[in-house]
Amino acid sequence: IGTAQRLDGVHGQQAPSSPVRQEGGGFMKALVVEDSSIFRQVIAHSLAQLNIDVRMAATAEEGFALLQAERTDLVILDLHLPDQSGLELCRRIRAQAMLRMLPVLLLTSDDGEAIVHDALDAGITEVFRKSRLEDLQVSLRDFTRRWQREFRGRVLLVEDSPTTTLVLQHMLAKMNLEVDHYDTAECALQGLDGRAARA
Repeated sequence: IGTAQRLDGVHGQQAPSSPVRQEGGGFMKALVVEDSSIFRQVIAHSLAQLNIDVRMAATAEEGFALLQAERTDLVILDLHLPDQSGLELCRRIRAQAMLRMLPVLLLTSDDGEAIVHDALDAGITEVFRKSRLEDLQVSLRDFTRRWQREFRGRVLLVEDSPTTTLVLQHMLAKMNLEVDHYDTAECALQGLDGRAARA
């Protein structure tokens, strides 16, 4: 769990009327859903330093619309959004087959341990505290390093859902893994037998 500092008086500032985009050919595309303009800029700056393209939204509805419209590799949500809680938004995200494997990080100023349990139950990948802003970039850097970690090898993927297959193939390709995909276990076994025979 990462940490970051609360800024009293900035939560709930008037949000821009349209989502903001900061792109520059980064290796990942992140969506930040946060109604505080100050926190949006701090997070965007941290992500830009990590070579991550950023799109920003001030409400859950804006964020969800962006997720539906464009490919996203990482989502950062505020717990308290003006139109819906970050946990509810995460549940909506997890209900979409194409987004079930998407990393979703939660920003919160709540210090109780109960929020961690609730977040994980909602499908949140990791919780970042807003107690110290200077630690937020460290947490994001560590997270993206884990995402960028290079693997070598092949993965046998047995999945009959085309949508889930596309999501998993995309994630595995980003980890530099080769994927052998089969729709059924029988086909996968035949493929393995054929590979063994060729070897």
